[in-house]
Amino acid sequence: MIRRLLGLMGAPRLKCGGAIGVCLALEGIGIVLAILGPYALKVLVDHLGRGDTSTPALLAYAGLFVVAWTATTILGPVRNAYSSKINTRLVRELSVGALAGNLGEGLWRKTDSGRVQGLLERLPYSLAIVVDGLIWRTAPLAVQLVFSLAVIVQIMSWTYVAGFAGLAIGFVAVSWLGISRQIAVSRAYNERLAASGELLGDILKNARRVVANGATGYELAGVGASFDGRERSEASMNGSLIRQSALQWLVMATALFAIMIMAGLDVLHGRITAGDFVLVQAYAIRLIMPLSTVAFVLSQSAGALAAVGDILDMQGTPPKALASDPTDRRPASIRLEGVSFSYGRGLAGVSDITLEFPAASFTAIVGANGSGKSTLAQLIAGLLTPDDGSIWIGTRTLAEAQAESGLAKKVLYVPQRTSLFNRDLRANLLYPPCDHDEAAALDILRSWGFQDGGRPIDPGLKVGEGGSALSGGQAQKLELARLLGVRKPCLVLDESTSALDPQSETRVIVDLRRGLGIGTTLILVTHRLAVAQDADQVVWMQDGHVAGVGGHHELMAHPEYKLLWAVRESDATSALWHGDHHGGRGFGVERSEPGTSH
Repeated sequence: MIRRLLGLMGAPRLKCGGAIGVCLALEGIGIVLAILGPYALKVLVDHLGRGDTSTPALLAYAGLFVVAWTATTILGPVRNAYSSKINTRLVRELSVGALAGNLGEGLWRKTDSGRVQGLLERLPYSLAIVVDGLIWRTAPLAVQLVFSLAVIVQIMSWTYVAGFAGLAIGFVAVSWLGISRQIAVSRAYNERLAASGELLGDILKNARRVVANGATGYELAGVGASFDGRERSEASMNGSLIRQSALQWLVMATALFAIMIMAGLDVLHGRITAGDFVLVQAYAIRLIMPLSTVAFVLSQSAGALAAVGDILDMQGTPPKALASDPTDRRPASIRLEGVSFSYGRGLAGVSDITLEFPAASFTAIVGANGSGKSTLAQLIAGLLTPDDGSIWIGTRTLAEAQAESGLAKKVLYVPQRTSLFNRDLRANLLYPPCDHDEAAALDILRSWGFQDGGRPIDPGLKVGEGGSALSGGQAQKLELARLLGVRKPCLVLDESTSALDPQSETRVIVDLRRGLGIGTTLILVTHRLAVAQDADQVVWMQDGHVAGVGGHHELMAHPEYKLLWAVRESDATSALWHGDHHGGRGFGVERSEPGTSH
């Protein structure tokens, strides 16, 4: 993982080369000063011991030692400034890549939004630990150790080299063993954090439902339980951290004590000078102090490494902006040949679907709940991949269209539950790939009675999370008005007019057909009789199969199709109104299983 990060830091697109060069230069200066400072102190002590130093020499050696010992005060902040620039660009790159990975190729269906959001929120801190702590502290420290040992071996015996080497090896070994355990418990803690964050977000996004059901106490108890789990997981992580830190301290304390005793005995027996003793202890202190910091960094790096590793595993390639394609203005025929799809063993799906949606046609897909309508719509839109069979968009297969430019370029899918962005009305109304201007879009909303009584529409109105500040009908009108500015060969609406009253729905569909004209193939999943009556063709789904295709009046010859609507054609309007007025979702009168309600 560290290699992947280093490779990413050096990637030309991040433009971090200059900052990396400055950081390396500053670390190099720091290493040289860390070696020269103790050596200057040794020479000064030796001269003072012999009494042969002069005032200028005293000033020179003392000045060199002070400058070398305190230089990190300025070198550190300057290096941090350039390192922060690198981290900021890494955060941007990894965040965009993680979003691309979670939004691409249908992976959004498997995304745990709470976990991903938590990881992205902690990414700056995690990168600071990994990059600033492990890379910019550990690597220079290792170089400093090597050069310090080279100086010691020239002045004293190999015994001290062995002592320092033993200190470093023991510290690294203990840290390596501990960090493996720490990563495991840190991953568990990260999962707990993500679960708590997801629960909190879920409650806040559905606050109206929680309050309406009187479930506030139930949800608060659940939040409390999730935080109890976090506390237990954190305690396990902290216990592991304490054990690791204790072992690191034991190694450092034992090695430092042994080096001091060994050097003191050598001074007493005249094998080394007092200056040599000072040199050894200064190098030891210059090594122990950073090691203490590294020990803390390593203890924290387990969680950071786990988090950054998870983000790296999510990386995807952001799609390139596509140039305007004149063929996008032409409607596309859609053809399905022997298409089957299953969500899993024992779960619903569709089987052996062979269908054609002519270019520029308007098709209504109808059927009882669970008959496969939405599955069929998502297969056409490329959001699901068939287990068997093939889907053709014009003259190309779905797979070819996806590989070439992404199916979203050709087919736009709009779900029943219009989840608007927590932005203002204008941003949602003009959201890409919409290309009409604000005035035209607002005129459409006014003509559809977006505001009761013809009140003025404020484009800067905040619509709330998921569109919570709007009614269901307003949210759907907002999305449908946007679609009038979208030019796609095919538009798939999955019950996207279900929250509209019959009069508004009729007006909207008429405007969609007129506004999109012959430039779009329109497919609408619906429970509304009036929509089926006006469609060019009706696809009737039953138990995951196509039970019939044709005009509405033609299909009414089938008793089961007629029963589906539960009304006579002559009573269609009043029955439809009755179903809507009482909160039904269409089909006039819907039947409920015992123990259920609308």
